Amino acid sequence: MNLDFMDNINIIADLEVTLKEKWLKLRDEHITGSDIHTLLGKRNYKSLKNKFEDKINGKYLDLENSKNAGNAIKFGTRNEDAIAHIFSTIYDVKIEEFDFMVTRKDNPILAANVDRLFKEDGIQKILEIKTGNEKSLSKWNEKVPNQYLYQLIFYLYVFDLRYGVLFGMIGGEQEKGKIRQLIRFDVDIMDYQELLERIIKRCRNFEKCLVSKVFMSEEEYKIMIENEKESGLWEVILR
Repeated sequence: MNLDFMDNINIIADLEVTLKEKWLKLRDEHITGSDIHTLLGKRNYKSLKNKFEDKINGKYLDLENSKNAGNAIKFGTRNEDAIAHIFSTIYDVKIEEFDFMVTRKDNPILAANVDRLFKEDGIQKILEIKTGNEKSLSKWNEKVPNQYLYQLIFYLYVFDLRYGVLFGMIGGEQEKGKIRQLIRFDVDIMDYQELLERIIKRCRNFEKCLVSKVFMSEEEYKIMIENEKESGLWEVILR
C-alpha cells in the first residue's frame, strides 16, 4: 500500500493486536470521529458535559457489544467486508484496510481509525461504510445524516486528506424481501471549510477541558456560543 499521507499522522495502535479494553481506553484519551456530533450540538450543554464525564471516568460506550446497539450497528459490523467488496466491484477500485488508530501530528489529541482507504483516478480517499434500516432510507434520500458527514470531515482533517466517500447500504437489513439501496456521497473537504473551522474550534475547547479535567461552566458555554455567532460559525449550513 502506498501511504502518501503517513508523514502527517502518528500510529498509536495496531487494531489487529490491540485488546479491545486498550482500544476503548485510547478513545477515552482522545477526541474521535464519533465524538464530533455531540461536540457540534447547538443546545447540548448537558450532552457535552456527559461526554466529558464519560471520557474522564473511562466509560466510553462499546457500541458493538452494548445492549443498546441498534440492528444497523450490528449489521454494519458483521458486513463491513462485504459492503467494501461491493463498493470495490461497482467502482473498479482497490480497497485497502488500514487497521490502525492514528493521531494528527500537529494535534495529537485528535484520533481516528477509518473503515477503508482507496485510490480513485490516482487520488487517495477515505471510505466510510454506513448502514441503516428501512426507516432511515427517507432521511438518507434527503441528505446524508449530519453525524456521518461530521465524522468523515473530521477523519479527512486528521489524515490531512482532501477527499472521502460515504457509502451506505440502507434499508432492509433485517426484513426479508426488502430492497437495500446503495448510496454514495462524495466529500471534498474544501467545500466544508467553515464547518471544519467550527469542528476545530470545538475540539480545542473540549481539549482544554480534558487536559484540565474540569468542564466549562454553563456561562463559559454560553460565551463560546456567542463567539461562534459573532464569527458566523453558528449557522453553518451543510452544502
